[in-house]
Amino acid sequence: MNERVKCPGLPVKHCLTSHKKEDRAKYRSRNKIPAEIFMRKYFDGDADFNGGVLDVLEYHHDRASFRFTSELLRYIFVDVASDVPFHSRSQDEDQVQDHYDRGDDFYAWFSSPRRVYTSGIISDVDSEESLEQLQGNKLAILSLKPGENESDIGADVPESKTRIHCVDYRDIPRAKSDKITCLEMAEHVGMFNITNFLRQCADLLKDDDVMHLQIASLRQAQQY
Repeated sequence: MNERVKCPGLPVKHCLTSHKKEDRAKYRSRNKIPAEIFMRKYFDGDADFNGGVLDVLEYHHDRASFRFTSELLRYIFVDVASDVPFHSRSQDEDQVQDHYDRGDDFYAWFSSPRRVYTSGIISDVDSEESLEQLQGNKLAILSLKPGENESDIGADVPESKTRIHCVDYRDIPRAKSDKITCLEMAEHVGMFNITNFLRQCADLLKDDDVMHLQIASLRQAQQY
């Protein structure tokens, strides 16, 4: 499953439309547009997809290059360098409210009926599965057995049989659980805090029980 996606080798103009003359002259044929630049131009209304967004994104290597730009370098050295490693309480609160507190209608525009906001799991590499099937595969792995209790850190919860604590992860009540799920919340912990966070989770688990942990952009060399 580590094979590179085979793209049809289409020119940039087949996938994207640039609304500015200078962009059409610059990004054409095999001269791909950097992904970060296209993102900004798309949201500024200077470029658009030809056809369905998901179809174009599936062949993104045909239309985009993934190289550093001046804006990416600024983001890394100004925003990431000061934010990602540490993650103070005030930083986390601002980021969570800005990103997640947008209401159900916003997420209903692009998510499945189950409103799963993280990736799914492929059950069969030889068959095509829908988004709902991929997410169902994942939820089946995470499901509780009768009599079990679970702590779900940083994710939505069912409307019944739950107790919700709206607190910073550092202040989670220290009740023991049979299972812990933490799906793409740990990014908000920060690299310098992740070891203490995992120790905290271990203390919340009953002996020999399970934690399901998913972290986006985890580097291969980062071992915990």
